Parts: sequence; structure tokens; C-alpha cells
Amino acid sequence: TGKTEVYFKVMEYWLNRGRQILYLVPEVSLTPQLLARIRGAFPGRDVRQYHSYMTRNQRQRIWLDAVEQNVDILVGTRSSLWVPMKNTGLIVVDEEHDSSFYQQSLPYYDGVEAALKKAALLDIPIILGSATPRVGHYHLVESDRLSLLRLTERPVGSFPTIEIIDMKEEKNPIISKRALEEIRQTISAAKQVFVFVHRKGYSNYVVCYTCGNTVSCPHCSVSMTYHRTDNSLKCHYCGYKEPAPKSCPVCGSMTLSARGFGTERVEHDLQKYFPSARIMRMDRETIDNPISYEKALLEISRKECQIIVGTKMITKGLDFPDVEMVLIVDADRLMSFPSYDSPETAFQHIAQVSGRSGRASIGKAFIQTFNPNNRIMKAAFERDYETFYLDEITLRKELNNPPFSKIAEVICYGETEDESGLLAEKIAEEIRQARIDSIEVFGPVAPLLSKLKNSYRMKVTVKLPPDANCEFLQKIQKKHPADVQIIINGIGGIV
Repeated sequence: TGKTEVYFKVMEYWLNRGRQILYLVPEVSLTPQLLARIRGAFPGRDVRQYHSYMTRNQRQRIWLDAVEQNVDILVGTRSSLWVPMKNTGLIVVDEEHDSSFYQQSLPYYDGVEAALKKAALLDIPIILGSATPRVGHYHLVESDRLSLLRLTERPVGSFPTIEIIDMKEEKNPIISKRALEEIRQTISAAKQVFVFVHRKGYSNYVVCYTCGNTVSCPHCSVSMTYHRTDNSLKCHYCGYKEPAPKSCPVCGSMTLSARGFGTERVEHDLQKYFPSARIMRMDRETIDNPISYEKALLEISRKECQIIVGTKMITKGLDFPDVEMVLIVDADRLMSFPSYDSPETAFQHIAQVSGRSGRASIGKAFIQTFNPNNRIMKAAFERDYETFYLDEITLRKELNNPPFSKIAEVICYGETEDESGLLAEKIAEEIRQARIDSIEVFGPVAPLLSKLKNSYRMKVTVKLPPDANCEFLQKIQKKHPADVQIIINGIGGIV
């Protein structure tokens, strides 16, 4: 949409007045292309990056240089918020909708909300940029707490045409005939294809047809993912790995079957359909550091691959002029997560990955779904954020979900299921006895992952008014520092 050019104009204004710029991106993967663009736009300026993959000495050097005002522009992930640049004049938060801005481990915090708070404390302007803004932030526009600037046209290329493919009539549940034909035509025209798959691995789980047992992680309450490349089962939560069994560990039967699919399976199937095509897979199994990511981007830009199969990392701000087709393999899975914001997350993923095509010409995006009449599919098809927002904000108001409330999830840990359950019941009772006005208490209930890394978990959910004082939650946290974690307005279904 050209929002980066808008950022640059505002950045130039503050740089010419001797101020420093903090430019936040959701993940390290976005920095290579962005740094090149910023250095090209601001020659002679000291542009640095800051993220967790850097060594301690590297981060310390940037920290000291920033304090001494030797850094003009600092590009970084959420951790760069804490670098004390004394002369900050502007904060830019690119792709502000992205759930990666939310710290999903202790200490839990929302990087975008922290950036808004920092800008308010420093009394400086902040820009939140996104083609699919967070519903909560868009709602602030209606109350005049944020200003809205719309970019309705792309400066180069055009918005892609979007087509929804109904998978109910398809014999192949993974890739439709229509999609295969479009891929064939696209690569025959020497153009590139992005294929988005929500999960990595070959199959999501392995099940025994005789006794029905699903092979699960011994440390977490989740099925293990099958990876065909090394014939292993892996837990994507704790990292546990073991060789794929030849027989069922419960009944000894040989009738094991790998079910479901991920990036590895889609890559494997596409290679069968297009044996001469050069296919790249981009997920955390193949790309686990900024250097390998930068190498992959270079290969794509040089057209050394024709089809790129990837997870969420291919949805983020990538700009390749020869990508003319995008395929979203299983859009329904994006909406199946039990979280109040799963419709928002699904719409954002679909819209963002669709936007990777047509950066220099007319692109196409195909959404495969078993539910083409879903409101999210319709809004994505029409590229209509306003309609999606109005539907979503109306539903949230009816259900008293954020931004009309604040949701605190109190996660209680224990060495046994009973221990975590008793602690959760005790805390729920403490909250109820506090008799705080206008709050609702739900639970305790077992979260989606009732066991994680050998610890059992129970959850108490508290709904408060949006401007409520959370001091009573702070007291609970201090009382149980090792056994309780509290997450406020978590996004992307992090628990």
C-alpha cells in the first residue's frame, strides 16, 4: 500500500530536527529488506538493528550508542522498546496487528500497548501501520483517541483478485484442481507462487487404527507432529523429539497412520504434481535464524525457486514483484482456535498473505475453504475491512469482549493435576470474595494445554471494565510468584 513511504516522510521531518527514530517490526525476519530500504532512503544516517539473535556484546554496544545519541534510527523487535534513546522524536510500529508483538513468555506484555504508553510518557507522535489493524485500535479512531490515515491505492502494481475455492466437492482435501491448474500456469509464465499453510511438519498427529491411541508428548498434553524428513515425532511446545514408532506404544499394533498435514506434506505433494519445479519450504524447521532467512529471501528475489511453501513467516511484509499467485491451503483452520480474537486473527492472516501477490502487476489469491459463506471469508474475498470490523465490534460489544472489557487470564501451575486445580479454586474464590464491582469470574477450567513442560495448568478468567484497576491481580501475583502467571488481553490465543 506504500505505507513505508509515508513513514519515511514523517521520519525525515523529525530527523532533520535532530531527533531519533524507533522503528518497531514484529519479527527479526522483517529487518533485512527493511534495513536496506531505510539505509537507501537515509544515506549518511546511522541506522542500527536490535533483536534477541544478536550477541550480548552487540546489544550492549547499540544500547550505549543509543544513549549517547550516536544512533539516528533504531530498527528492532519489541525488545528495542527498552533501549533508552534519550532524544526519541517518533515511534513507528509497522504491522501493528501482528501477535508477535505480544511477549508470549514471562514477563507477558503487549509491545504495541507499551509503545503507545512510551509515546504518551515522552509526549511524542506514534504511527501504527497495518492493512488489517487490530479491532481494538481501530475502535480508538471512533472515540478520537487515534487519527486515521487511509491509503486506498498501491503506488506500484494493484490489489490482487481474490477467489474462494469450495473444498467440499474436491477429491484432494489438500490442494484443489483449480489451484493446481493456476500454479501450473503461473510457473509456466516464469512467475512465482506463495503457498500458505498454517502449521509446519508433515502430519499433525499419528493415530493407531486398532486402539485409537494418538501418540502424545510425554511432557505436554498435545499430540506430536510427524516430520518425514528425519522420520521423527516432535512436540512444537517443549521441543521433545523421538523417532517415529513402527508400532503402537499402547497396543503394539502396526496400524499407525499419520493424519492431517503441514508445510512438509504440502511441499511433498506439490513436488509430485510439479516434479521439475523448484520448491522452497519456509518454516521454523528450515529457517531458524536471521542469516538463513536472509539467504532464503535472496533466493526468492533471484528467482531460484518457483513455489514457496511457508507458515506465518511468509505473510509478513515481504515484497517480491514476481510473486503473482498466493494460495491459502486451509483457511478454516485459522478460525478454529478457542479465543475471542480468532476471527480477527484469521482475517488478518488471509488478508496479509493475499497481499503478497501483485506487487508489480495483477496478482491472484485463492482461498481454500469448506465454509465459503463464512462472514470472514466474504469480507476477505471483498477485501472489505470495514464490514469485517463492524460485524466484529458489534459481536464483541454483545459479548462484552475487548475493547469493551479487559480480560485477565490467571494460569495456575502445579506438579499434579490436583495441585493446579486446588490453587485455581483458591484464587477464584479470593477474586470472588474481593467483591469488586462489574467483574465476571469464569472457571477454573483446564486450558487448551492442560499440561505444558511437565507442569499441570488450570485457568481462571476474569472480565473487568476496560479502565479497571488491576491492583488485586498484582497482589495475587506477588502472593504466588512461582505458581501463577497473569496475562492481560492476550492476543493470538497464546494460552
